[in-house]
Amino acid sequence: MSSSSRSSKVVEVRETYIEEGNSIVNNLRLRKFQEDLYLAIGQFDEVLLKAPTGSGKTFTLLMTLLRSLDNNLPSMGIYPSKALVYDQARSIFETLKLMGFREKQGNEYYKEFEGEFIIQGKIVGGGEKRIRTEFLAAVITGDTSKEVFKNLEKYVPVKPIMVLTVPEYPYLFMTTLGRYSEASKLIEASVKRSLNEHLGIPRTVIRDIFNDFARFFNGYLFIDEFHLYTGITRSSLNALIKMYKFFNLQPVGGYKTIIYSSATPIGNFKKIIEAKTSERGSKIRKRTKVLFHLVSGDPQEELVKESVNNVNDKSLEKKTGVILDRVYYLVEFCKKVNKTAGLVWGLGSGFYKCEKTNNPRNYDLIVGNSALSFGIDVPNLDLGFVHSHDAETLIQRIGRFGRKGEGEAEIHVFLKSSYKAIKELKEGEIDYYELVDIIYRVYDKRIDDGLDKINFSVEREKILFRTFLYAYYIAQGSFVKDIVEKSLPPVSNEIELLPSSEDYFNVFAFRPGGIKGKLCDGREEDLFTLLRNFKLTDSGCFTEEPIKDFPVLLIKGEVKEGRLVSLDEVIRTHSPRIVLPKQNFQTYMKFLKIIGNPYVIFLDKSSLGWNNFDDMVRLVSSYESALPVCKDTEKGTCDKYNYLALFI
Repeated sequence: MSSSSRSSKVVEVRETYIEEGNSIVNNLRLRKFQEDLYLAIGQFDEVLLKAPTGSGKTFTLLMTLLRSLDNNLPSMGIYPSKALVYDQARSIFETLKLMGFREKQGNEYYKEFEGEFIIQGKIVGGGEKRIRTEFLAAVITGDTSKEVFKNLEKYVPVKPIMVLTVPEYPYLFMTTLGRYSEASKLIEASVKRSLNEHLGIPRTVIRDIFNDFARFFNGYLFIDEFHLYTGITRSSLNALIKMYKFFNLQPVGGYKTIIYSSATPIGNFKKIIEAKTSERGSKIRKRTKVLFHLVSGDPQEELVKESVNNVNDKSLEKKTGVILDRVYYLVEFCKKVNKTAGLVWGLGSGFYKCEKTNNPRNYDLIVGNSALSFGIDVPNLDLGFVHSHDAETLIQRIGRFGRKGEGEAEIHVFLKSSYKAIKELKEGEIDYYELVDIIYRVYDKRIDDGLDKINFSVEREKILFRTFLYAYYIAQGSFVKDIVEKSLPPVSNEIELLPSSEDYFNVFAFRPGGIKGKLCDGREEDLFTLLRNFKLTDSGCFTEEPIKDFPVLLIKGEVKEGRLVSLDEVIRTHSPRIVLPKQNFQTYMKFLKIIGNPYVIFLDKSSLGWNNFDDMVRLVSSYESALPVCKDTEKGTCDKYNYLALFI
């Protein structure tokens, strides 16, 4: 390591083992929590799985598949990001091959396997059970081909199926199979509570839309990294879970169990299964040296400098990972490093020496942000440079390194020297849970922004669920007006969209975001990431030059607080200006090259309930499709925020 002006604390974390069970599946011994989970599936409606990073949660979906062999129920795994879907799919497919299963046919997104499960021990009553089977495996993301969606549309439960996907998968079906226009009309009918005026869709199409919603509902549901869902994304997942539970109100033949997997504590559940460490058993973490570097300046800046020096000065003896928060610092790293790196992040392309990838295992040098932090499993990733703002994220990021295998891993954590608790840390040898305890004493917990509780999120969740009910009852041949409209509370009149066949679908179906800006070379990327991290030109496009900026929106006149209004209307009535203080640059928003037709909600302190309003506005504007808002003055400056503008 190169020298720098900072102080460091070092701890050695011993190897970590997890309790083994008394069951074997195709020569792979189950861990005790996997065994307990298998026995709980079908016996409980909901199960919380608490397990440290690297403990084998990937195998959870295979436990649901094992359970489905007797009843052909589907097994569905929902993951918070596309990158994690691909990573888990690779892990599961590799595990199936180790278990002796043969891939009969298929491609990256749709496979058919055949083989035999040989199950021994506790989960089959102490004996042995052999099951010759064929089953399907599907990966559903925005990249999945139309052919795969068509195959899945025709799927009938004559053989088990395992699906790995993201929470928006029903809407991906509707979009890919050309039903989004009719689905939009159905959502509009739900918003306006008027079937006669706004529906007019044949029942056969409604039945198709219902099938898109409920596809794979009649089975087991595994929700990975449940603690990661926040804000409007969490309300979207809540709506999906509510639909699933409604569909399975009558547990015929046992519960259709929902399994929530989390590395950190959440909520109250009747059945909790915890993966416990032990002095021996199945090794999940190798011995790891963790170095906490206390710096007086910006920790991410220091991390970039140190990691670039380390990588550029010598050949990579260990597979190396660099995990940062801000895109600006990732691009700075990519600009300065002299080796090709695999880049895992939310943008659609790479920059400089970094290549955007969905398979970081192919690289010896890997760099990323939150997309790399959660669940991605890269074997032998044994040298790490890590930054985090909160305890839970740091635990996840440390968990990317030193998984299984022999030898020793080394992780460098960069943090501000003002963190007093770390100065009192006694160096020496500790176990994994002592490391977790240190992290919680040093770092704050992740801040919940509460955006899932704003009026728009609450109403949106109601509308999505009501749309599902409309589709359900119409598909069943029921008279919807009597059954649905009398049983659900009215929704807010604050949601009123333009008369576009796509607007209702786009606003309600997917997560916030999807609003694109343009790089000057023609690439389209997330507008807010570009505003925060790249240089804006007079022509309204962005260069590749990284700039750490803090954009602010200046508006004229009074806004409709809490109302969903189109950006076009905002531009007409409030003449919004984007101010980029680091670039000493201002431009009217109408001059930006924006792709899409977004809506905006202006939220003030009363609607958000934040005590430290300005601090929270700055925080949320650092990761959401959002901007701080000030009233426009002659000075063209912003001293105190009036609103948070959330773009949908």
